[in-house]
Amino acid sequence: ADQLNAFAACDLFQKNRDMTATLFRAMPDTTFQRTGIHTESGKVSLAEMIEKYIHHLDHHLVFIAKKKASAKTANPKITQ
Repeated sequence: ADQLNAFAACDLFQKNRDMTATLFRAMPDTTFQRTGIHTESGKVSLAEMIEKYIHHLDHHLVFIAKKKASAKTANPKITQ
């Protein structure tokens, strides 16, 4: 029970992104100009936060790819 099924986690992640994108598309452009205070970055707009989130995802994808390659090396029977 300590391990989350990777396929279920990816599916949940994709569904969350899809729902978030749907919500963003329904918002007027002016919404993305609104700002808030981030504890580390200071004043940022919603558009800036979304941009950072997108690039942060790339960081995680690289990490996942490395873990996957490492798992294949440890167990050559892994095909995906």
